[in-house]
Amino acid sequence: MILKEFHSSAATKAVLAKENICVLGNISLREKLAQPNVVGRIIRTPAPLTNEPEFCVYVFESAGGRLRRVLVFRNDERMYELELRQEQSNGSLALFSDDQLMLAKSVLAR
Repeated sequence: MILKEFHSSAATKAVLAKENICVLGNISLREKLAQPNVVGRIIRTPAPLTNEPEFCVYVFESAGGRLRRVLVFRNDERMYELELRQEQSNGSLALFSDDQLMLAKSVLAR
């Protein structure tokens, strides 16, 4: 898993802090799709997690047919994405999605 903090101007952070978390999820997805090693196939569009509306999740396909599951969230003025990457084409992201959520919650608890 890869944890990344979004860095932007204070004005941008102020605007995004008032928006639904999936607005940030859509921005994150667009950045990912612009990377050269991404196939560009979106498996799951950014949507809030069931029973966890403060988290937005999306899934897309990267090179080699491997999936990436990205969890987007914020803590006060900080905004994060936590990316889970499929290491083998036959591996299951579902096995680690609970771990991804637990790690994100631990970041929020800091």
